[in-house]
Amino acid sequence: MLLSQFKCITAYTLELEITQELNGDGKSKWKGTLVNSFGYKLENVSITDPKFVKRLESGKRPQNPCLITVGKWLLHQFQE
Repeated sequence: MLLSQFKCITAYTLELEITQELNGDGKSKWKGTLVNSFGYKLENVSITDPKFVKRLESGKRPQNPCLITVGKWLLHQFQE
């Protein structure tokens, strides 16, 4: 199967920094900044996986380096 057939892929990230923001309703909104093995950054990406969000809300954080699943369209937005 060709990679172009997938809507998301698993990517290796050297660093994943997670931030929590509160919206007007007092609900948490989680975002992550990723750094790949080439040193490119993808900043303030919304975290939408419900299971991962529950883990973040319980205080758990992933260890770096780690594997993450991202939408394929995000991979073109990495910046030096």
